Amino acid sequence: MKIRMRLFGLVAMLVLAGCTKPEPQPAASVEEPQPAPSPEPAQPPVRAALQTTTATPDDPTARIANCKLVEASDERIRLAEMRRNELGRQLQGERPTPGTPATPLQDKEAVNPPRNLESNPVYQNLKTQYSAVEVELAELRAQRSSREQLQNQIESYKKQLDDLRVQYTDKHPRVVALRETLDRLVQQALIECVEQIQKDSPGHI
Repeated sequence: MKIRMRLFGLVAMLVLAGCTKPEPQPAASVEEPQPAPSPEPAQPPVRAALQTTTATPDDPTARIANCKLVEASDERIRLAEMRRNELGRQLQGERPTPGTPATPLQDKEAVNPPRNLESNPVYQNLKTQYSAVEVELAELRAQRSSREQLQNQIESYKKQLDDLRVQYTDKHPRVVALRETLDRLVQQALIECVEQIQKDSPGHI
């Protein structure tokens, strides 16, 4: 009798378990993909190289060892003077010199320029070019003077810094102040050097 009662109880438990609905399981949350961070714009190679260049402790001017600003100005002045002189010859009625940039002045007009030059559009074009080169030359000479002054300042401050280091350590206030001034001038020279390289690079307008 006891065995039957136990069997009946087990059957009842199984029936009740079969009728019970399973509790719904929470759906797994799906994380939305996050957009990848946009890459930073690439810097021009020259400026990127400038930022990674560091001065040596003993020579803060080492970064501008190959930055020949005054020499670059001299070369640009030389080329501008050549253009100006060639335009001046053509304004006098001479043929263009071989190897110089072509101008709209034709051979016939170069040998025998018309008497009424003021009404000749070719002559007026040459005069406009000549005036533009004169303005360019004035700007280049002023730039050369400024660059030469900057170069002389850097050389002077570097000599003063070397002299101070003989007497004081690098942490001395006078050494620190002079070093900061010299670093500022060197940075200015580097920026001008980068601009000069970009102007001389192919495709620059």
